[in-house]
Amino acid sequence: MPVFYPVRLPEDDKKLQRRLERGTEKFEGGDFPGAEEEFDGAVSLYPFSAEAWFYRAQARIATHNIAGAIKDLEMALTVKPDFEEAKELLDKLTPGK
Repeated sequence: MPVFYPVRLPEDDKKLQRRLERGTEKFEGGDFPGAEEEFDGAVSLYPFSAEAWFYRAQARIATHNIAGAIKDLEMALTVKPDFEEAKELLDKLTPGK
């Protein structure tokens, strides 16, 4: 089973928090498409949330959408260049780049 890496959110927005919590619950319950849907909603509502991009990338990895996950991680790093967890995961998905 894929491992979910939670991160601490700097955002204080309740809607974003609820989306990410629901997505995390679905992810941890093995409902990866459902998790991706929740995280997709977070990305749509809050495109400047690096965490939303990062969480959706993890759900996409779990559904074997590696190309989508790479794009999400690149977006997370565009929004927040010092996002270490996103850098590490992107490095794992793109060794040698």
